Amino acid sequence: MSGSLTNDKLVNVLPQDGGPPHQSQEEAALHGQGRNAFNSERPLDVQPTLAGGVSRGGQDDIPMGKASVLDKATGKIEKIIGKVTQNAVMHEAGELREAGGKKAVIGEARAPHD
Repeated sequence: MSGSLTNDKLVNVLPQDGGPPHQSQEEAALHGQGRNAFNSERPLDVQPTLAGGVSRGGQDDIPMGKASVLDKATGKIEKIIGKVTQNAVMHEAGELREAGGKKAVIGEARAPHD
């Protein structure tokens, strides 16, 4: 079987004290375990919700937003400008607007999380 772990490889992965395997940040990022919505700081206090998606402050009791074509275009432009100018707030607002519309940016709706 290709891609399976043998005992020799497993010994190299597990720590000697029998605890969970340790990963560097680079290894975690390679395996999709790096920064994400659950473990990174977000400038607009955007949090994942139990009802699905993300919202400002992690509010579950608000409707899911729907971005119009204009919201998607405006959000994309805000994301690009925020990235180029290293403005994390503008970049985050652009992501919210592109996914959930204007109401998601002002905290009146949730945005789908990709």
